[in-house]
Amino acid sequence: MVYCGCAAVFAGRNIAYSLLEMKNILIQKAVIVDQESPFHLQRKDILVKDGIISAIEDDIAEQADAEVFSGDDIYVSNGWMDLRANFWDPGFEHKEDLISGCEAAAYGGFTNVALLPETSPNVATKSQVEYLISKTANQLVNIYPLAAIAPDKENKSISEMYDLANAGALAFSSGYRAIDNYSFLLHAMQYAWGIGKKLMLFSQNKSVTGNGIVNEGVVSVQIGTKSAPALAEAIEVNNLIMLSRYANIPVHISCISTKQGLDLIINARNEGLQVTADISIQHLYFNEEALLGFDTNFKLRPPLRTEEDRLALCDALLKYDFLQVVSDHTPHEEDSKHCEFELASYGTASLQTVFSQLLNIYGIEKMPQLVTILANRPRQVFDLPKQNIATGKNADLTIFSPNHIWELNEKTSKSKSKNNPLWNTSLTGKALAIANKGKFRILS
Repeated sequence: MVYCGCAAVFAGRNIAYSLLEMKNILIQKAVIVDQESPFHLQRKDILVKDGIISAIEDDIAEQADAEVFSGDDIYVSNGWMDLRANFWDPGFEHKEDLISGCEAAAYGGFTNVALLPETSPNVATKSQVEYLISKTANQLVNIYPLAAIAPDKENKSISEMYDLANAGALAFSSGYRAIDNYSFLLHAMQYAWGIGKKLMLFSQNKSVTGNGIVNEGVVSVQIGTKSAPALAEAIEVNNLIMLSRYANIPVHISCISTKQGLDLIINARNEGLQVTADISIQHLYFNEEALLGFDTNFKLRPPLRTEEDRLALCDALLKYDFLQVVSDHTPHEEDSKHCEFELASYGTASLQTVFSQLLNIYGIEKMPQLVTILANRPRQVFDLPKQNIATGKNADLTIFSPNHIWELNEKTSKSKSKNNPLWNTSLTGKALAIANKGKFRILS
């Protein structure tokens, strides 16, 4: 039977869905988006039993022990992954906690999320990594802790990386701080790589950025706010590339925001260096002119850059598979955003709007490539096992509609925080359901 906990019309198309979690599910007439699958862009029925894909066929008979999810505008891909988010637990649970963060991720279509160590205390011990994993064990979203490179901001010592890795740390991150002690950083890179782990390093040089909070240029002059030059990124990216070259060790550079920084990474790749990078969704979607209204939701780290930078980033994301898009999900309570621009906290709560924003930037004709970027590329960065939509494989799936029109508002937002510049804005493209860990979740 088709499970009709409630029914809806999505963008003029009928689709049945429930508000329950189900173990066995028959997904009917879904277009498979998986470039490594022989069924890529074909409409198929998919039967999932006990968390395993048991059949993929043109027409599968309904099963007595399986509920049915069906519609004429549904697509299915490998579960999406975000490499950079803040759930603020422990220390800042009033902004977001692990449960609300997992809900926001699920409703954004993400079944896998890497969490920055920007907590209080930061994630620098084995017990803290174990806490993040154990507390989210029953959530449908897989959590991958990013442990701190150093247990303190002074970078006096390297974290106990071996213990952290054994506890489940995916990699080691500097969060939103560039490490300016390059001797220390080199040793950290060598230590981490010695146990098979990479560093995720912030792209902005603090000594050049100073107290700047917006991009240096015409807009910073117009609004009279302290500025951070693009040079800060070029210097830091170049330094990190030189360390990678010297040590012959891969490095992941996070939050690229300028054409200068991007070009340096492309040149390093052409040289044969194992450098990867990510770009936040907001730096693909907005440019510095958004700051003219002093909306604190556009106060980001690094700052929004020029339209030339934005277009270069958008073009490169499609061209180069060593680039990732990240949510950089950074939720904040109202008091941290409803204040003077210079006093406001950095960041946006972005997990639920990433897919819609990508579709808006590139258009629906690029949807298969965009889904591949969300589902497959992040796994390559940290050498995670590939996911495939094939019989016998674990069902880690995102089911979505690229045509579903929706709005992020009080009813639909699952984050504790509202600091998204697209709040109360009509959006197109949405996750409808996720499958993971032997369960199936309908996203109402």
